[in-house]
Amino acid sequence: MTNSSISLANGFEQEARKNPLIKRMRGKRYSCAAGAGGADAQRVSAELQPTGDMSLAGEPRARWGAMNDPMQGPTCPVDACLFVNLRGKEAVAHADGSRLTVYESVYTARSREAARHPLWSCEAAE
Repeated sequence: MTNSSISLANGFEQEARKNPLIKRMRGKRYSCAAGAGGADAQRVSAELQPTGDMSLAGEPRARWGAMNDPMQGPTCPVDACLFVNLRGKEAVAHADGSRLTVYESVYTARSREAARHPLWSCEAAE
């Protein structure tokens, strides 16, 4: 086998080939509000880029991928959960149809109760 016939893929590219959730979420764009949002909340854009990067509120230094961790509880159910690394802060996102809700990870939140309150509430952008 020659070097030209070897396909080297990073971890996200490998995950994107195999994981149905990643396949479904790649390239999705959202309109997000801080916290629980609301009708009059200021909205910012977010995109789950096909490369595993995530932009949120113009901040391009986020990463995302699939997570299956039952310890996260109902905020991030298995097979509908993404990890999100927001500028070094661990978070999880519940992907539910056209909605994406981002929560602080139970591992980094100051309490389990704090991890139940959304950091961002997002709806699919048109």
